[in-house]
Amino acid sequence: MGEPTDGVLAKAIAEYLETADLLKVTPRTIRKVLEEKFGCKLKHRKEVIKNKSIDAIKRIENRREQERKKQKQEERKREDNSDDSDDEDDQPVAPRNTSIKNRIGGSSSKRSNIEKPANRREQVTTFQVDGVFYSRTGRAQRSTAAKRQIASQMRKGRKRPATDEKRNGEKKKKKSVFSKRLTVTSPLLAEFLGQAEMPRQEAHGKIWEYLKENCEYCEKDKRFRILSSNLQKIFKVRRVSYFSLNKYLSKYMKDPELCKPLHLMDQQ
Repeated sequence: MGEPTDGVLAKAIAEYLETADLLKVTPRTIRKVLEEKFGCKLKHRKEVIKNKSIDAIKRIENRREQERKKQKQEERKREDNSDDSDDEDDQPVAPRNTSIKNRIGGSSSKRSNIEKPANRREQVTTFQVDGVFYSRTGRAQRSTAAKRQIASQMRKGRKRPATDEKRNGEKKKKKSVFSKRLTVTSPLLAEFLGQAEMPRQEAHGKIWEYLKENCEYCEKDKRFRILSSNLQKIFKVRRVSYFSLNKYLSKYMKDPELCKPLHLMDQQ
């Protein structure tokens, strides 16, 4: 008996794998089975057998997966049918109305009409009798409109009452931290600024305008300005930038509540 062709091998492999355990089967066991069936050695064709086995296993797994999906769908259909029949037997004694018109206050003549929901998942779990909603256990429930009204009342109750200023339309302006007047603790800086108290933002602008008019840029870094001799004595540095100037000003400008005014310090 001659060697089988690739098509004959593929057919024989598919027939064997239909009844074999796919988790335990290997290319070697398949080759041994084929050698016994055809009565010849197939070791030199093991690559062909391996490829044909892989293709056959994929086809079998896909077919079995589709069969499992079909079985699950059929089981779900059976469960849905059995649940629908059970719901009809377990209907409450009081009339259950699932229509939207009756839930939001429709005519009393239509309240006794029972409408069957189109989808089982959208089925209403409550029924209405004389404007009161009841659950399947017989416990009274509030309607959706009543729940929304209660929630809005609770939100309104949490709001703070309006003050007299808001009622009159007058809003109290908050003072900015930068506009607060600070005490200048350095006599030299106070003499340069011309005031013993002023906001730090104003002092910063005044000093920076002086630097732009009278002082040159630093050659290494154009962000910095070289301080004049009088400012070098105050800040103890050779150069400052626009942002670092605030840091040096904070050392000599303090809150008036935390330090004594300058004229009192001079008297001591």
